[in-house]
Order: sequence, then C-alpha cells, then structure tokens
Amino acid sequence: MTPRFLKSFIQLAQSLFNENESYWDKKEYQIDFAKWIKCFTTDITLQTITCKPSYCLNTYLFGENHDDPVRSEEIKRSVHFTKAVQTFLTNVLFQIFIPEVLKNYFPGFYHLNKKYKKNSDWLTETMLDVIIKRRKEIDNMQSDEMIGSNLLDILLTLHTPRDPSGYDESEPPLTDQEICAIITEVSIADWCFTVWLLVKHPKVIARFREEISEILESTRVVTLTPISPRNSTQESIIGGKHLEANTKFLILHELIHKSPEFWENPDDFIPERFLKETNNEIAKNTFIPFGGGTRMCPGRYMAMAELKTLLILLFRKYDVELVDN
Repeated sequence: MTPRFLKSFIQLAQSLFNENESYWDKKEYQIDFAKWIKCFTTDITLQTITCKPSYCLNTYLFGENHDDPVRSEEIKRSVHFTKAVQTFLTNVLFQIFIPEVLKNYFPGFYHLNKKYKKNSDWLTETMLDVIIKRRKEIDNMQSDEMIGSNLLDILLTLHTPRDPSGYDESEPPLTDQEICAIITEVSIADWCFTVWLLVKHPKVIARFREEISEILESTRVVTLTPISPRNSTQESIIGGKHLEANTKFLILHELIHKSPEFWENPDDFIPERFLKETNNEIAKNTFIPFGGGTRMCPGRYMAMAELKTLLILLFRKYDVELVDN
C-alpha cells in the first residue's frame, strides 16, 4: 500500500470514529460491541474500496428510515450490499467444508447452495458495475489529473501508465474480475478478538498505549483465517503423508500457531514474542495469519492498518472492561 493510500485511509478512520464519538457523548447507552465494530469496519472497508459511502453504522444506531426519501433509498441499497458481502463470506466456508454430493443432491444443502450462488452472482455483478464505471472515468481523465488514493483506484491503475509506482509493459494490468476477487477481503473479527484479549490482560493495556506488537500476538492466539484450502498439482509427500496429484487438502493455521514445537507456552497471550528487543526468531511459515505464498491475502496491509488505527483510537481515550459472564 502506498503512503498516500495509508494516509487517506487513516484520515477516513479518524473521521468516522470522531463522528461516532459525538453520538456517544450525547447519550450514554449500551451497544453490542461485535455488531458495532462489524458495522464500523464495514463502513471503512466499503468506502475505501468503492469510493461510495456506506451506512451500516448509521443503520445500526438509527435504523434504515430517513426523513429524506432519496437518502432513505440510498441507505437501504447500502444495507442490502452490506448483507450480501456478509452472506458471500459465509458462502466461502460453505463451499470449502460441504461436500459436492451434499450441495448438489440433498434438498436442504441444495437450496442453500442455490441461495448462496444467487447472492454471489448479484454481488459480483454489482461490484463489476462499480469497477467498470470507475475504469471509464479514469480513462477519460487528463494525464496530469490526480488519481484517487483509494484501493479501487490503486488496483485499476496497477501496471498501467498511470501507476505511481512505475509502469512495466511486461506486467499486464489487473482485469475487472481479478479486482472484484481482491476487494472481497475483510477483517472484522480480528478487531473484536484483539480488544477482548487486551481487556482480559489489563497489565498489557498500559504498555499497549506505547507499543502495538499486541496485534500480532492476538492474530496468533485467535486465528481468524483458520485454514487455507490447497490442491496438489503433482504427487507429493507432506508431513509424512502421501498425496496423489489433484488431491484437495487444508492447511490448518491454528494448529501451526498453537504448536509447542514452534511456540513457547503457545496458549498464553505474550505480545513480547514479536518485539525486536527480545530477539525471538519466528520460523518461516509458522506465523501465517494471512496465509502464505502466491495466494497470501492481498488485503493484509490494509487489514493491519485498519486494526492498528482503530485500536489506538479506542484505547487512547476509553477504558474497556468485560461485562459479567
């Protein structure tokens, strides 16, 4: 991610957080933190990706209705899109874990699979419309006109003459379909579990206000991307097991992150593991919260920037405690 993108991303996060604080200051009320942060991160992610406002947090706080009918309709479309994204992410796990025979021949699974496919088709079509429209706008811009610093503009200009990092003719630009696949990455649950781990360890919070290495440790203790599905392209032996060519298998991130072979006291929350001063050597491929290899999560830098920014905005001013039970 370019410095210009990260700067605009942080400014957006601060702006949305400050707006939310104004609601908190007006009235004391309880919120469901998991729902609140899901809406908050959804607003940031979608606005960063699509350049369009998202009203997920606004809807959570005030409902879908608005005095202005035009604005009300815009909010409803945004809510529909947000729900479609969440359904799409559920479908990813469904496709990985449910066998083909169940999805295609058992009524309950068959109808659910059909519902997920319809949702994915609608979401893909909607995102492609946004991408195609923005690509045309960029193509019609003057060569000296400033391109936006949001993720969509960065992906659209990657490996093109307008790429600020340099143009290489040997590297083809990303297709609309490739961009559509990339921008489905999100990191909502990371935030909730990091706050939960920090609050469970009060002594860590004081140091957190000076250090942010706790974020790495939280992604190890609670692995939010638990698996990486893979397919062997040739006959292989992995972990002493023989795999035929075209065998589907799963890499279990959580087992790697909790293995005593690689981590001392693997079940304990010890952020110091990731401090340079401790000189701890993290063995290659033993810490893979975003996967690894050529299929590593393309949104990992944005996810970490989002996580760090929002944690700092919260803990710089507020004391957070766990509710009973």
